[in-house]
Amino acid sequence: MTSDLNLEEGDLLKQIIASPLGSVRDSLADKLEKLISKNDFYHIWLLINSTYKDLELCWTYDGFDPTRSKLPRDILLLRAADFGSLIIDNAGFWEFFREDIGVIAPEMLEWFERAGLDDKAEMMRWAIALFGRIYPRDFKARNQILSKLEGSFPGEIDVFAPLERNGFSIHCNRFDDAANIWIRDVCNVTRLSKYFA
Repeated sequence: MTSDLNLEEGDLLKQIIASPLGSVRDSLADKLEKLISKNDFYHIWLLINSTYKDLELCWTYDGFDPTRSKLPRDILLLRAADFGSLIIDNAGFWEFFREDIGVIAPEMLEWFERAGLDDKAEMMRWAIALFGRIYPRDFKARNQILSKLEGSFPGEIDVFAPLERNGFSIHCNRFDDAANIWIRDVCNVTRLSKYFA
């Protein structure tokens, strides 16, 4: 988000999250929507609809199974790109790929390509290619490959350094703009109160 939620927005957000689906929740969501900036829309929608839990439901070591969620596949792709990019921006590619969360890399790439963030897609494609022809969903398999890519000590040679050194930052205004266009135009979410059941 572009800034922290102010107190009124924060209180509304808590009330919405605690409210069951229905007219009270919709009314609170409509009130919150009048307070937030346009760049916060996709982020707040993902947050109030608890889409994070769908990361755990849909991604396994066997791959991505969107039928395990009631949310549309395109929402799940945006959620993967949003969450995964936060991890990369905060901890770097090395950490992203060595942890469980690295399972979502192919879906992140798909979202970058489809959302028109070609430079981010190219960087993600390059990083994924380091793991071979078939991307390993299992973090243990990825760690075996990573151990062959580094020097004598963990992290001694960071093959991802060129991406990070060239100012790789997935979360930026372009990401927010693309995410807002995606959620409104591709996913047809035009109001915070819209929920897919």
